[in-house]
Amino acid sequence: MKLPSKIFTYKESCLSKLAPILKSLEEKGCRPNVLYKKNKKMLKNTSDFTDCLLVLFVLGKIKFNPKSEEIELC
Repeated sequence: MKLPSKIFTYKESCLSKLAPILKSLEEKGCRPNVLYKKNKKMLKNTSDFTDCLLVLFVLGKIKFNPKSEEIELC
């Protein structure tokens, strides 16, 4: 997970990508692959995407609905 430091700028870090991902989920939940495609331009790879989802999950901002297989805002 990339966090802001002397090595990584804020823009390169995971933290800068959290707000756009949350904004993509404002209207309604969506499947992980769709959410990745919506935010693909700012992400370098799927590892960055999973790191961002992990941070949002731990902070209690998102949840996964197993019935609909969608990521939703809490």
